[in-house]
Amino acid sequence: LQPFIRPAPQVLQLRCSCKAPLAAMAARTAQQTLCQHTAQTGSQQIIGNAFDSLFVRDGKITESTEASFFIYKDGILWTHPENNFIHKNITRRLLMERLSKDMDLQIIERAFDKDFALKADEAFLCGPRCEFMPVTKIDRSFVADGKVGELTQKLQDAYMAFVAKECPAKHE
Repeated sequence: LQPFIRPAPQVLQLRCSCKAPLAAMAARTAQQTLCQHTAQTGSQQIIGNAFDSLFVRDGKITESTEASFFIYKDGILWTHPENNFIHKNITRRLLMERLSKDMDLQIIERAFDKDFALKADEAFLCGPRCEFMPVTKIDRSFVADGKVGELTQKLQDAYMAFVAKECPAKHE
C-alpha cells in the first residue's frame, strides 16, 4: 500500500491568532482532523483515498496533518524550516540531530513548492505515529518513479535500530 498525498486546499488553511496556547492548539487540531478526514474520505473539492493531506501556505508545502514532510533531491534532504507552522516532533528532531549525521546526510531547511517536490528523487513523512512513511504520489502525480526510495528505506531501518537500542523490550 503506497500513500497518496495531495496539498490541502488553501480554503482549509485557518490562521489562528489566538493568544492562549491551548486555544491555538485546539484550533490547529480541528484543522488537522478536518484535512485528514477530507484526504481519506473525499469531498466535493478533492477525491478521497489519500493517506493524508499536505498543508500549503503561500504556495509552499509546510507539513502534513501529523508529520513533517521531507524530500530527497540531488543527494540533499529538504524540509520546511522549523517555525510556528511546523510540528516540532521528536522523530523530526532525531532525523535532524542524529540520523542525518550518522548517515552523512545534508539537510536544507527551506520552503519549496509542489513542483519542486515532484522533481525529487524521493519523499517521505516523518513523525511519531507514521515514523518514516514513504510518499510516492502528490496530487495524482508520481514522485520520481512512484516507488519507495532507497534512502527512505534506510531511514526506516536506522530509526528501528535506534529505537531497538535505546528502548529495549523488557522481558520478565
